[in-house]
Amino acid sequence: MFLIVTVCLWCATLLLGPIFGLYLTEKWNLDTAGRQSSCLYAAGLICVVGLCWMAGVQTDSTIINLLFGMGAFLAYWVIAAALGTVRPRVVGYLVGMIAYIPAIPSVLLATVGIPASAFMLSDYLSPPLEQRRLAAGLSCRVMSWGMVLTDEGYVIHLYRSFPWFPLHLEVATVAVSVFDPDYGSTARTCESVAARWRSAGR
Repeated sequence: MFLIVTVCLWCATLLLGPIFGLYLTEKWNLDTAGRQSSCLYAAGLICVVGLCWMAGVQTDSTIINLLFGMGAFLAYWVIAAALGTVRPRVVGYLVGMIAYIPAIPSVLLATVGIPASAFMLSDYLSPPLEQRRLAAGLSCRVMSWGMVLTDEGYVIHLYRSFPWFPLHLEVATVAVSVFDPDYGSTARTCESVAARWRSAGR
């Protein structure tokens, strides 16, 4: 049931994002009130989420991480809407059309691509195969994958956490396929990944 609700919310976001952007474009073509502040907030959210994603910073909850991503996706359409109101109008139309290119895969993924969306979310939201604390400020999570890709396996994530900070930092990731010669061996465990990370002097 939880997966069904999440898939519906995901698809609604993918489908309504471009529509929301078109609504804002029409609104701001008539009245620009609130456009600048909305763009600043949207750009700020996109930058924060993007930087956290590149740095490997995330929360302990996969659903909260997903919601942040969906929020950044909607924020993009705020920026796209503002680009569509650029003057002269012909430039606004041209820039707006370019900014709306992501609407094509977004709508396709929310309609004919619903099964693919469900498989991806099932992969992402599935409970970990293993999750435990290895040492003070160091934890490990093992996630399975294989609902979408042709093969399957698991991914070992190593996280560094801080008692004064509500987020954790991903410091190492190892993906293991069932076709790997050492699949399931002691060479691919939380302890081995942590040992390799420590030996690198980090």
